[in-house]
Amino acid sequence: MVRSMFNMGLHHPSRTYMGQWESIISAAINAGVNVYKVRTEQEQQKDLLKFKEEQAQAAAAREQEALRIQTEALKAMTAQNNPTGTVQASTPGAPGTILGLDQTTFFIVAGLAAGALVLGTMLLTRK
Repeated sequence: MVRSMFNMGLHHPSRTYMGQWESIISAAINAGVNVYKVRTEQEQQKDLLKFKEEQAQAAAAREQEALRIQTEALKAMTAQNNPTGTVQASTPGAPGTILGLDQTTFFIVAGLAAGALVLGTMLLTRK
């Protein structure tokens, strides 16, 4: 026949022993750690959400600033293409022209002419 531990005298059921207190303390500590972990994770999630919202707001602000700059540039370009003054770009002496030519065209023609002059001089002075 199997005898219980109480019948064998190993411990009394109303008596608390050290293992019970350790279990209670361990369970309380584990519960506190778990509560701390959950609250920390919640705070991290809130901080991450706040950070993402700030990043989205900063990106939207940058995008609006870029759009504003683009519209200002377009307005400036259309103002240059359609001048309201009496001086036009094709008239001699207008800003951006040299001898009635556009600056780029003038420099191309001048460079070709200088090159032809140097090449001709070299060929004619050769013995």
